[in-house]
Amino acid sequence: NANGGNMSLEDLASYQAEWHVPVNVSFKGDLTLYSVPPPGSGPVLGYIMGIMDAFRTDAKETLADDVLTLHRFLEACKFAYAKRALLGDPKFVELGQLVGNLTSVEQALATRRLIDDARTFEQAVHYFGEEPFQPDHGTAHASFLSPNGDAVAVTSTVNFYFGSVVRSGGVVLNNEMDDFSVPGTSNLYDVAPSEANYAAPGKRPMSSMAPAVVVDRDGDVQLVLGGAGGAKITSGIALVSMRYLWQGNDIKEAIDFPRVHHQLLPNQVDVEANFPQVYRRLLEKKGHKVVVPKGRFSIMMGIGRREGRVYANADFRKGGSVDGD
Repeated sequence: NANGGNMSLEDLASYQAEWHVPVNVSFKGDLTLYSVPPPGSGPVLGYIMGIMDAFRTDAKETLADDVLTLHRFLEACKFAYAKRALLGDPKFVELGQLVGNLTSVEQALATRRLIDDARTFEQAVHYFGEEPFQPDHGTAHASFLSPNGDAVAVTSTVNFYFGSVVRSGGVVLNNEMDDFSVPGTSNLYDVAPSEANYAAPGKRPMSSMAPAVVVDRDGDVQLVLGGAGGAKITSGIALVSMRYLWQGNDIKEAIDFPRVHHQLLPNQVDVEANFPQVYRRLLEKKGHKVVVPKGRFSIMMGIGRREGRVYANADFRKGGSVDGD
């Protein structure tokens, strides 16, 4: 508090970890995705994945590894990130109907029909979105699959790199308050902050974290995935999941593939420097503004199971490793 903070001993004593029922989304082929509810971004992840699943006519159909699929994916991200700005702590914001819509097959199919394969749209209102959200950073993820089939996807964060840049007793303190929107303060794009994510006593800020587990009809784990990377976490998990489940990639190929990201505001496609130039040109022909931003993209850690064998991969983009027998 000597540096301007206002934390009290009561704040520390009253804090409790909470246990919540995960959100779940069903896909063709009797697959089910489980992820975190708000204030996590599990519903946003489920919405993107549900829209992409709606482009498949049956459980055996794959998604083509081409620019059209990437265009559809980016449009799905724009619709989903528009809804992210409406999410917040469910103890303070009524989210039952919104989360139900984002995780429903019917809503995904209806949104899929709004995607124009020939073009993108500049106006945020086309995607039913007008509010931005606070970016988040400084995160780590680990995925686990035990011999008995139990799976854990766990993500932790101090928000920015090194949190508040203050150590207390050897512990790096976070700056999670920055994840809240600030009333009356527009963002860099001169757009009003998200009211659902205003700070309040006892409230938890919205996060892009969306650790996920995918199981089959028998409850057997097929994919354990999560990552770091601020606002790019959710789109990164969705991209890797899509490529692993529906585009024939193994877990390493899916994680290694150059990332693409769109969060509606700003209205631009972020791509990694090694993103194929031919795809970039074709996306630009559809009206996308494609940029290579500074800094690191999302970092994914995943485990996949196929034909009775388990494969794990730690993203080459950041230090990490795999372990197991």
